[in-house]
Order: sequence, then structure tokens, then C-alpha cells
Amino acid sequence: MSTTLAPLDPELMNVADADPVRRELVGRMRAATLSLDDARRVRDQKMGQALDHAEAESARWGTRALSYLRQYAESHDRFPGWFVTQAAELTGAVPTPPTLKSWGSIFTKAARAGWLVKDGYAQDPHRHANPCPIWKSMIYREAA
Repeated sequence: MSTTLAPLDPELMNVADADPVRRELVGRMRAATLSLDDARRVRDQKMGQALDHAEAESARWGTRALSYLRQYAESHDRFPGWFVTQAAELTGAVPTPPTLKSWGSIFTKAARAGWLVKDGYAQDPHRHANPCPIWKSMIYREAA
């Protein structure tokens, strides 16, 4: 069964109650016209909101998470991000944030500080098998 869409009317772009198929198509068109700079700005804004939410629940959450990530990177050569978040939760070293998206800004800070670099991708079982970066530690201290 195939659905045929009528040509998009420019007025449809502002109609909140458009039919779902047209709404999805308009959303895809908008996403396709988003510049890379705009996408980065939105990414950074949303990561900041997630971090603010975590800090509202647990004071200095970001500082504690960044410190934990540094310790983890010093003792692990290569790892996917979910290894860090799971270890932090299991050990209780960092309180579990309201959303795991709060960790995004922590990994970004670590990468910008030169502690980590992306070194491939693996499917994350906690995100419906979507790709997740594998991180290579630049501060790994091999056990003597």
C-alpha cells in the first residue's frame, strides 16, 4: 500500500495540525537545511541543559563525573562510553544523573582537553544498538 503526497504547500510549514505524513516530511526538509554550525550550536545547548539538570539534582555532578572519567581513562586504554557510565553507577562514584545524556558534555570536555580521542564505533546495547564512539585514552597509564 503506497501513500501519495500532494505537493507541499509553503503554508504547511506553519500548520501544527497537518497530517502526520506531511509533518514528518516537513521535519526532514528542515533537518536537511540545518547548517553544521547550527547543528553544533543546538548540540552544545542541549548538552548544557542536560548537565544543568544533573547539577540541579546533585551539586557539582559535572565536576565529579569529569574527575571519574579522568581516573577511568588513566586506567583503561580503549573503551566505549557506556563502560564508564555503567562503572560510575555500579561503584556509586558518581550519582546517576536524571538522564545519561548528561555524560555527553563530560566526554566532550575530556576530548577537548586532549584526554580522549574517538577511535571507532561500536553498537551500544543500551541505545537500541545505535553506534557509540569507542574512546582511546591519551592519558592511559599502563600498569607496571
